[in-house]
Amino acid sequence: MRSMIWKSTFREIKESLGRFLAILAIVALGVGFFAGLKVTQPAMLKTAQRYFDKTALYDYRLISTVGFSEDEVETIKKQKDVKAAEGAVTFDIICESGGKERVLKMHSITEDVNRLVLVDGELPENAGECVVDSNLYGVSMIGKTIKLSDGNDEDDLEHFSNREYKITGIVQSPLYSQFERGSTSLGNGRVSGFVYLLPEGFADDYYTEVYVKFACDFPLYSEEYDAYIEQKQDAWEALTEDLACLLYTSPSPRD
Repeated sequence: MRSMIWKSTFREIKESLGRFLAILAIVALGVGFFAGLKVTQPAMLKTAQRYFDKTALYDYRLISTVGFSEDEVETIKKQKDVKAAEGAVTFDIICESGGKERVLKMHSITEDVNRLVLVDGELPENAGECVVDSNLYGVSMIGKTIKLSDGNDEDDLEHFSNREYKITGIVQSPLYSQFERGSTSLGNGRVSGFVYLLPEGFADDYYTEVYVKFACDFPLYSEEYDAYIEQKQDAWEALTEDLACLLYTSPSPRD
């Protein structure tokens, strides 16, 4: 009986060999695709984790419309489980470069968090130099300048120490792991890329945001990491409220 079944099976395969091979190829392709997906996700997460560890991507970001002082940043550094905290300045501005006007997001360079990855050239050495987005500019732009457009409001231009910045290098930033660079209220509403300056490249004496890195070893995108950050939420909201109260009840050089 078993012999007859095998003979019948082989006879049917032989009579429709093309169809059998096509079905076999489809099944093999499906199995290979599924196995690839199972392997790819952990590999991608490990690659992303290594990149974010190398660049010290922030865990928590504090933003203030009135800014943070150096003393306030020092207070944040002393909080429980804080591995590093660093103030930064960020502004959107319309710039001219390569004969085009674009809205660019200007950042101050930080050392302990959100470290830049230098693709080509050198990092800035003075207030009149900058590095730019590797997705927007090529190596040919090194040595050329980015000019702040005269079309900007004067109030916006006052945030900067210079009106022109010389490009010294091309970089990648851990803050921009996706192609999109964000939206803005300026120009066409779209940020085209980013630029990094030394803190001295800005004219302000306060920070617009503070990046915090916690002393935790949980992998990014894990449930443990999400729970850890969520558990910090209430305490850090209370801290920012306390800092705001101190700002409004004591004299400030920003007044």
